[in-house]
Amino acid sequence: MFGTFTIVVERPKVGIGGVVRVINTLSFYAFVVFMTTHMVREVGLSTSQWQTVWGTILLVNVLANVVFGYVGDRIGRVPTVAWFGGGLCAISVPALYYVPELLGPNFWAILGVGVVWGAALAAYVPLSAILPSLAPHRVGSAVAVLNLGAGMSQVLGPVVAGLVGPIGVAGTVWVISGIYVVGIGLTYCLRGRDARPAGKAAAASALGHGVPTHQ
Repeated sequence: MFGTFTIVVERPKVGIGGVVRVINTLSFYAFVVFMTTHMVREVGLSTSQWQTVWGTILLVNVLANVVFGYVGDRIGRVPTVAWFGGGLCAISVPALYYVPELLGPNFWAILGVGVVWGAALAAYVPLSAILPSLAPHRVGSAVAVLNLGAGMSQVLGPVVAGLVGPIGVAGTVWVISGIYVVGIGLTYCLRGRDARPAGKAAAASALGHGVPTHQ
């Protein structure tokens, strides 16, 4: 446990990665608190329709984990987390509020936005490779920071959901969206001096000058 905190001092980027992990599922744990009530009571979806939307979101999220692991290897881990994760979440989170506001209880439109949001949450999966690469001599501590971030997200998500009372659902989704935008900037702080496209890193390694790659 002590090592989890000392690694953040020794390698601050690991700590930043932990914060990005908190941001990753912040909207998920916030939506668990208030989105069902909003969609059923205010938007007008039936409970079974919203359960179908939510279940589909979870299924897409699981499948997208595999997809974005591949995407991260192809275009770079940091850009994948920043734009497919943070960027799409920043857009899809308010969209889950405004699409029903514009179209009413349109099941298919809401499902479509939910699918995008569920996939975007999975685009953070390269963090599992980024953080250990930032501290290759203390991989266990780096992974512990990642897991700590996941746990803190479960705690802070309901705290953010508490904003629904004073500022409403619309204000809350914009706060969450803004947090994801901040997360994009934090993600780019995770780039190291050896953060290069995978092909270039492999070529450099073959020449004897390569270093561990973390995109």
